[in-house]
Amino acid sequence: MKENFVNLRSPRIAGALLAVSLSLFLAVANATSLPPNTAASMLSLDGYQFLLPFPTSPGPRMQVRDNFGNPVADVRVRFQLPNCGSLSVAPYLPSGEVITRADGIADFGTYLAWPPPTNDCPVTMSLPDSPWVAPQTLHFIWVARSEVVLSPLPASSLTVDAGQQFRVGVQLSFRGFPLPGIEVRFSAPGIDGGPSPVASIVALGMTDEAGNAYSDVVAGFEGRVYPIMIGVAGISTAQVTVTQTAAVAAQHASALSPSGLGTIHASLFTTQSRCGFAQTQFFAANLLSAASAPPAHYVFPFGVASLRADNCGVGQGVDFAMDYPRPLPPTAVFWRFGPTPDNRAPHWYPMTSAVIDGSQVRFHVDDGGLGDDDLAVNGSIGVLGGVMTAGGLYQDMWWSGPAENGWGMSVVQHGEALFSVIYAYDALGNPAWYVMPTGSWNADVTVFSGALFTPRGSPFVNYDASRFVPGAPVGRASIAFNSSGSATLDYTINGVSGHKAITRQGFGVAGGANEGTRGDMWWGGSAQNGWGVALLHQYATMFMMWFTYDTAGAPTWFVMPGGAWTSAETYEGHVYRTKGSPWAGAVYDASGLKVFDVGTYRVRFTSESASFDYTIDGHSGTLALERQPF
Repeated sequence: MKENFVNLRSPRIAGALLAVSLSLFLAVANATSLPPNTAASMLSLDGYQFLLPFPTSPGPRMQVRDNFGNPVADVRVRFQLPNCGSLSVAPYLPSGEVITRADGIADFGTYLAWPPPTNDCPVTMSLPDSPWVAPQTLHFIWVARSEVVLSPLPASSLTVDAGQQFRVGVQLSFRGFPLPGIEVRFSAPGIDGGPSPVASIVALGMTDEAGNAYSDVVAGFEGRVYPIMIGVAGISTAQVTVTQTAAVAAQHASALSPSGLGTIHASLFTTQSRCGFAQTQFFAANLLSAASAPPAHYVFPFGVASLRADNCGVGQGVDFAMDYPRPLPPTAVFWRFGPTPDNRAPHWYPMTSAVIDGSQVRFHVDDGGLGDDDLAVNGSIGVLGGVMTAGGLYQDMWWSGPAENGWGMSVVQHGEALFSVIYAYDALGNPAWYVMPTGSWNADVTVFSGALFTPRGSPFVNYDASRFVPGAPVGRASIAFNSSGSATLDYTINGVSGHKAITRQGFGVAGGANEGTRGDMWWGGSAQNGWGVALLHQYATMFMMWFTYDTAGAPTWFVMPGGAWTSAETYEGHVYRTKGSPWAGAVYDASGLKVFDVGTYRVRFTSESASFDYTIDGHSGTLALERQPF
């Protein structure tokens, strides 16, 4: 999970810190003393001088070796913090020690340096159980952001042809020294929120040992001049100006979306002047024949398009662009129906080469190749397909970002209906949830509003639905969706009002297998009415929230922010309980978040049902799950 509201697996910062707090501290407590005269040396694998360009930076890796040069495991490595500035890893390592792994390496994760140290800050590393091994001194030098230089690569301006793949880059340096291991972001924004001028761009790079980071870009189809922006957090951006030539011919067609949400624009770009649309049809997915009906739980929010381009040149390629009336979520996928070279029977398949950017989808099809529905080299290219989203445009896990790490909101969508649950904390910092099971849209279908409830029930370890009391509404909430990835949450709970800016949580890894059709609101059926499991699905990763009741019957929740597929139908992982800052009407303080690993879970799917096995605080049980209709 990257930047999830429990933030257990962020790879550079929070993941390293929480991994330290949840595992390395325990390892320190259980370490054994080093046998006399075992260790012969201690070596820094990353050198002895570290440039700190940001408040958080990867720390050093110290390796302990014996007299024969072999790594030594289970050895305590202690560091002494400098007196300059406040270079620290506390409170994540209150002991100031890390235990060497099997490879003899003590990995100190991420250093937090704020306020920044001044000039040269020496940090002493030693082996407390081996006083005969000489301590090592590492030097940390704070990098002033104003002195970081971003130099565009290969030049500050480029000229490219329509559809051409090219590379842009940047070099980061400080006083002539390269800055390796720094994340760099690349973007080619459209004008006034319009579509990007490029067909695709690799948005994230990492500087290498020479301080260089690169992005591979595929040029768009229209002739124009535009900047590719290159930036690093907290440092001013650089840019490469691209002059892009136009394709020879372009055709456009428009039609109303079958969903009634606006107009769809279809465009094709080609080097063949006579190539043009011979067919453009848009219709709801449920109008497809039974033989071509999409698989269950695949949702096409803007219907399906049937396009055909003729006179495009035998064996030539065509670029298509589809502009939809609403922004598309980052996990949307363009699905096609038709034969493929490896399966001549028409079937549904994801077009993984399609690029989704904002509200636009772009893809390339070669005459007779993959994606051409007749697979014939005849100068005619047919396309039947549409954008698929898991559940709907807005279904996902939402949060307020790292600054409010610890709470979140699940949104599950069935058609136009949303089922939303806020997972937050009461005045004492204990888990509390507020559910909005129904609601209504405004006239523009951009704001969804409904009543909030906080029911009472019976303990989850022995649930009794007869004791479920939904109660009267405790307030109302409105979710205003601003784009595909951002929204605002306004609420009134027990007379207290508040406002939150929220965004989608990215916990799935793009490019992996798309297994997203199991995302839904699951429950134990009417006989278990009162609790539920919000299961959100991004690519092959699942994120689950179990909202239920504690031993006193008060609302509580458990988070399962990830796991692993142990078989094609079985997903397993850990269950966490959290405590946090008071939420309703209060200024949320993420520093008050406490995370407790309280057990494990396993979900086994069988068609339209599932079994949910859990062990929490020593209590084990199995719950039968099914999709909840609403």
